[in-house]
Amino acid sequence: MYYVRYDYDFVVGIIGSYEDSLNIQDRIKIFLKNTLKLSLSEKKTFVINLSKNPIKFLCAYIKSTWENEKRVQTIVKNGIIYRVRITGKVSLRVPSKDLFEKATVGGFFKKKHGKFVPIKVGWLINLDHVDIIKYFNSVIRGTINYYSFADNRSSLSTFIYGLKWSCARTLALKYKLRFTSKIFRKFGSKLKCPKTNIELFIPKTFKAIKIFGCNEPISNNILFKKWSNKLTQSNLFKRCIICSLTKQVEMHYICLIKDLIKKVKKKISKFFVMEMAAINSKQVLLSASHHNALQNSSFFSQIINFSNKT
Repeated sequence: MYYVRYDYDFVVGIIGSYEDSLNIQDRIKIFLKNTLKLSLSEKKTFVINLSKNPIKFLCAYIKSTWENEKRVQTIVKNGIIYRVRITGKVSLRVPSKDLFEKATVGGFFKKKHGKFVPIKVGWLINLDHVDIIKYFNSVIRGTINYYSFADNRSSLSTFIYGLKWSCARTLALKYKLRFTSKIFRKFGSKLKCPKTNIELFIPKTFKAIKIFGCNEPISNNILFKKWSNKLTQSNLFKRCIICSLTKQVEMHYICLIKDLIKKVKKKISKFFVMEMAAINSKQVLLSASHHNALQNSSFFSQIINFSNKT
């Protein structure tokens, strides 16, 4: 018998009969109730034959290759013929379809005619090229590292190359290029950032390596990870968008981008509001003087004066 627990979920693997399994389940139920004052979830508690029905645990499928009748195989070793009984084993597998489904919810793919098609990740558009690459690398590395134990690790190749196309389409929208082919021609097959030379990470092989990374985050967390404060960080130490001043710059925020878009549609927005809506950003850098002018409603005269000077 093997017992594995994660948080309040646990699985018990038994080499034995169905009756043995029911007996152990009853004993667990009694122990939880009398000793720990806990109860098993009726919806999530069941006994199954792993040879016929795999189970999902910690974002992986556990299945068995045991057969009703064990096969006998003939092998030759040192000139001697042996008849060996072949027994099954427990197999841990990547839930490929589930990965695509979750990545679709996360915004990397869309479903079209029953297939998963890579799409751009819209909320990444205003990040720097290098930050977009780093974000996709974190998703790719996290997925690869988490499923390092999987027997069918090779099935991840389709998913990872789908993320590559999602990254290319994100960059295509960022640079306002119509086709992803232009992005690959401009930045290469690994979408290298021209300023930092950082490339998209694609593993050289997807061969099973049977390594259990016990400290790796759950794949759900990897696919739904957001860099909530990265947009602000990536804009630090840059220039004022009006005068390009690099010293004494301040970050200007608005609450919601949708509020900007409403003002633009109603044609009641000012110049600066329209500019922020156009770049789809909740924060931009301004010099201290321009930021103060914006807050004191003298922003237009500041821009006009600056334009006259230049």
